[in-house]
Amino acid sequence: MTDEANVHIYAMVDQLIEGHQWVKNHLNVTPSVGWSIDPFGHGSTVPFLLSSSDFDGTIIQRIHYAWKQWFAKHQSSDFLWKPQWQERGKDTDLLTHNMPFDIYSIKHSCGPHPFICLNFDFRKIPGEYTEYSIKAQFITNENIAAKADLLIEQYARTASLFPHNVALIPIGDDFRYNKEREFEQQYINYKKLVDYINDHKEKYENTEISFGTPADYFRAVKKRQQKFPSLKGDFFVYSDIFTEGRPAYWSGYYTTRPSYKILSRDLEHNLRSLEILFTIAFNRARQNNNYDALRIFEKNYEKIIHARRNLGLFQHHDAITGTSKANVMRDYGTRIFTSIQDSTKLQQSTIEMLLQKEDHHTEHGFILSELERDSFNKIPRKTPINVTQNKSVEFVVYNSLLQERLEVVLLRTLNPNVRVLNSEKQEMEIQINPVWNITEGADSLTSMYANGNVANRITISEHEYEIMFFRRLQSTLVIAEHNDKVLTPITGNAVTAAQQLGGDVTVLVAGSQCGPVAEAAAKLSGISRVLLADSDAFKGFVPEALTPLVLAAQNQFKFSHIVAGASAFGKSLAPRIAAKLDGTV
Repeated sequence: MTDEANVHIYAMVDQLIEGHQWVKNHLNVTPSVGWSIDPFGHGSTVPFLLSSSDFDGTIIQRIHYAWKQWFAKHQSSDFLWKPQWQERGKDTDLLTHNMPFDIYSIKHSCGPHPFICLNFDFRKIPGEYTEYSIKAQFITNENIAAKADLLIEQYARTASLFPHNVALIPIGDDFRYNKEREFEQQYINYKKLVDYINDHKEKYENTEISFGTPADYFRAVKKRQQKFPSLKGDFFVYSDIFTEGRPAYWSGYYTTRPSYKILSRDLEHNLRSLEILFTIAFNRARQNNNYDALRIFEKNYEKIIHARRNLGLFQHHDAITGTSKANVMRDYGTRIFTSIQDSTKLQQSTIEMLLQKEDHHTEHGFILSELERDSFNKIPRKTPINVTQNKSVEFVVYNSLLQERLEVVLLRTLNPNVRVLNSEKQEMEIQINPVWNITEGADSLTSMYANGNVANRITISEHEYEIMFFRRLQSTLVIAEHNDKVLTPITGNAVTAAQQLGGDVTVLVAGSQCGPVAEAAAKLSGISRVLLADSDAFKGFVPEALTPLVLAAQNQFKFSHIVAGASAFGKSLAPRIAAKLDGTV
């Protein structure tokens, strides 16, 4: 269950993919229903992702008590959840079930009266003394009739909150079924009650009870109800009610333990950057039959998998929120720190491979990350560049986004008497700043504030300087020419020209049944990605039809350059695009 207030979309998708692959690979099960009963409030992003993954429904729990009252009053706890951003023609609604009571334990979910529900939590483990182990009695022939009457009254009240009169009753709680004995206790006693009620249909007005899964619940509901109310929005901020009747709002976790939240974003950024570099470098090695590099890539890919899983694990509603115990948070921090280090080192090695023109690169260790980290609870430090007289040092600026960026680049140097040249050996305007050592002598984030006023400890470094300049991180779109089967040679010339401009190169393949062309374009050396538009509307490669497509791609990805081949087609298409963009193609 991912948190839904502090997480970022990429991390949510990562957790969804990793979790589903694990369940499929280890249990051979493909989930079809979401179970999200413990996050502190709910947003509409998770239902959107689940609906896009062909889920049949989802179940939520922790929403504001006023919403629970409203749903109960209007019998609307099963509803279609619509995202705010739903596109026309795309049905991403998801049937959602709101658990009607406060929490998911047996005490609070069998019906509206917790102290009656305590009678039906049959866990009795030697050495455990709890309110349910004291109150609950195992089902016998002597008490089964009275217990069945008591239970069916609670179930009936729960079902009355829905127009279809179907009740979903969970049997569990946090940290349950960790003992084999509890499985037997819960199942045997509930089986006696279920069989008794089903065998006395006249007494219980044809009530039918069965063990099942959330998927079974949604199937039963859809048989009885065809239309559902719809809702658009989210359930923040979450609030429950204390026993004394005061509301308790849950919002402190938005800012609790912020350094861990920063770590999560840091891993997310490094992992995504690595995935792009790794894919490009791996495909290059495969194209060049560099089997030594491929073996290394296959070995290192396991570190990417572990990084994805550590990132997904930390999106848990008690992890990124900062609501876990201190030792648990330290474990999360160590896992994230390890994956950040692995992702950084793998980025270094893939960049080294991509920078070397030889098919089988031999040099290693000449790329260093701009940041150094000692542990998860220490602030990362900028790596200073040691520039001596008459000696140059090269650095790489990498844009991991799909679009062009204008970025302020900050470098650390041990010498203020430096010049910065771009890739064309042209000198750039720079600004030299002092480095303020706010954390000098501090071992960690917490120790910064442990001994008085931080402002009294700010000093100017005597050894390091900050170099600041602007850098435009470029990206180029190449419009491929083809006959729906093979690329024309002029496309290769256009790609070569695009690579001379620097930055990422994207190829747009548009046509009718032109999938093979896109596959061929993806194999071209130095290509970052291929955009495929396969439709009869682009049949015949007519410039008038392709112009709106190119403009739409430019509007989405913000390329710094658009390149077309110097052919009759290119000379017809390029002016149309240039006129619309008021620029040069």
